Amino acid sequence: MARHALRTHEFKVLLRLLQRDPAVRVGSHRDLRRFLHEVHYLLRTGIPWRDLPRRFGYWNSLFRRYRRWCLAGVWERLAAACAEERAQPCRMHLDTTHVRSHPVSAGARRDQGGQAAQAQGRSRGGFGTKLPVLVDAQGGLLSCCLTPGQAHDRPQAEGLLEGV
Repeated sequence: MARHALRTHEFKVLLRLLQRDPAVRVGSHRDLRRFLHEVHYLLRTGIPWRDLPRRFGYWNSLFRRYRRWCLAGVWERLAAACAEERAQPCRMHLDTTHVRSHPVSAGARRDQGGQAAQAQGRSRGGFGTKLPVLVDAQGGLLSCCLTPGQAHDRPQAEGLLEGV
């Protein structure tokens, strides 16, 4: 089995959760498993969409389906359902990472929500975004959010803990 391959028991859990989601048309289990494997590979390796190996097919087809699921909120519901499936965590870890933005990203259009919608904020190093993440002891995602770069971590931690 390849290092980035989705295991059978993992796919069965995801399949059961996705079949309950009204926004997802499951179709062929083989196609769904391939799509989930491709997304897992992409996120695990961190490569750009256009650099996906040819064995996965045309990168734009994968991206369009991934984007549709993002806009429909499928990934958020899937993460929430996976968190519910787990036993109540006895220990949680909170960590925040700061992502610097390219200077070009500072000019978000105001009619599309501006920098607030993009979670862009000015900090000492320039524009950036913070990503606070709450995980259980095994590293399973419990909750996360995006905040502007100048936002303090404590209010975000309180918000993340409320959902658990």
